[in-house]
Amino acid sequence: MFDTILIVDDDPIQTEILASFFQSLAGVRTATAHDGRHARELAKSLPELAMIVCDLNMPDTDGVEFIEDLADRECRLPIILISGAERRVYKAAQGLAVARRLRLVGSMRKPVDLGELRRLVTPHIPTVVAGSCPASFE
Repeated sequence: MFDTILIVDDDPIQTEILASFFQSLAGVRTATAHDGRHARELAKSLPELAMIVCDLNMPDTDGVEFIEDLADRECRLPIILISGAERRVYKAAQGLAVARRLRLVGSMRKPVDLGELRRLVTPHIPTVVAGSCPASFE
């Protein structure tokens, strides 16, 4: 069984770095989306979705809107926020995720430190299958 980690980021280089990192972990696959709207559509086809890694600044539907959407759907998957945004925006998004009772397991500033990312992700790999987003984002 493979767990799928959804990477939501409009930066193709950052997405490739993250995808390569996650694919190096045993039993992990990745799916990528360039904005929150695309992520929502993609998640409908990912029943094995285990974790979400989401940027904040993206075109169309940004990370904050996507966070709101996840909360509205009572998503209980582990979520890691990544951003190069100003500190106040970054902190506000963290506060929003916590206030909306999302399962925020960490947040990181860009550029992402892969050692730190491994530390955040590793405790959740064996247990992420227990997470859920009701109605598969529908």
